Amino acid sequence: MLNGKPLGDEFQSAGDSVFGNGWRFQFNLIPSEPGSVYLLSVGPGKDGTPEYNILFPLPGVGASSAQIGANKILKSRRLTFVDQTGLEKLWIIWSVQEIPELNTIFSNAAHDENNPGTITSDDEIAKVETYLALLRDTAHSQVSPNKENKRTSVKGRGDILVAVVELPHEAY
Repeated sequence: MLNGKPLGDEFQSAGDSVFGNGWRFQFNLIPSEPGSVYLLSVGPGKDGTPEYNILFPLPGVGASSAQIGANKILKSRRLTFVDQTGLEKLWIIWSVQEIPELNTIFSNAAHDENNPGTITSDDEIAKVETYLALLRDTAHSQVSPNKENKRTSVKGRGDILVAVVELPHEAY
């Protein structure tokens, strides 16, 4: 959207494009094995500080469980890039089992009456940052964008895979 008007048709991207501010995005994921999936978008907020938005699962607003079957298409909720140049980091966490710490934080954010789906507690943001840093250091995942088929693949071994897809956006 630009000035309240649609810019054009939806399109797929492997995250290798520069997006415009105010554009909306939705993350689609197809896990090759059953497990639990957590999607988190971290990007600039309206006041310039990082904003932590839950894309999946979002209890009370959409899916209440992180569990998903193999080869099932997961479509996250839609978010809008803020009106300032920035970088949106989409964290993908896949685990054989549900992760209780993330379930609690995601559930608390989903039930925040003022800002449902956004992690606003400084304590919970600190826990998420610590947890993501730990997971990224211990989960050996390989992220491969494929421009031709407009998909990004994440591969790895172990009980937990962690990857980040970065989406740059700027004012047009």
